[in-house]
Amino acid sequence: WIFKMRCQEGQQHYGYKTIGSVHAKQSALDCYRCFPQIPGKPSSHELKAYSAIELAQEQLHPTARKFGLWVCEAKVVPGKSSSPVDIVFLEHNFVCQIDGEQHFSGKMHRLPSTLMQERDKAFDAAAWDASFRLLRMHYMDMDDFESYLFEAIERCIQHKGRPFVMYSRNWPICNRHPAWHLTL
Repeated sequence: WIFKMRCQEGQQHYGYKTIGSVHAKQSALDCYRCFPQIPGKPSSHELKAYSAIELAQEQLHPTARKFGLWVCEAKVVPGKSSSPVDIVFLEHNFVCQIDGEQHFSGKMHRLPSTLMQERDKAFDAAAWDASFRLLRMHYMDMDDFESYLFEAIERCIQHKGRPFVMYSRNWPICNRHPAWHLTL
């Protein structure tokens, strides 16, 4: 079910109706530009990613034509219903997580970064077990987001139905899901 999201007057944003939401009273698919739902969400890194996707689509980049419908902050990974995914490309069963500095040092959600890294590993394992394709971006690699994204989309198309786990360059090897090296 594709429908127009609640957006500011004059905007044309679309979403997918059957995905779980970040908050039960709101759609996960309310436009991130018009209806921010959580303080600090979307992050500056996520906004950069959304803008890169939209710009590639507006410029009719050949790979962007293959994106299909994509949404933000949707709960789609089984067993991780409390963990919304930063970006979901529905046609490709492809999810993208963009990890800020708090995943690697300091605290996030009152959890030390070491616990956040364990949660990230558990999420990656759940995504792999559910046959998702996963791209996990380190905040220091966001300048190359578009090239990672295009490579991941091409991988989705070339290897239909095969899960993969892909990490950006600066994502620590010790924190990666064991399957990442099998999917290069």
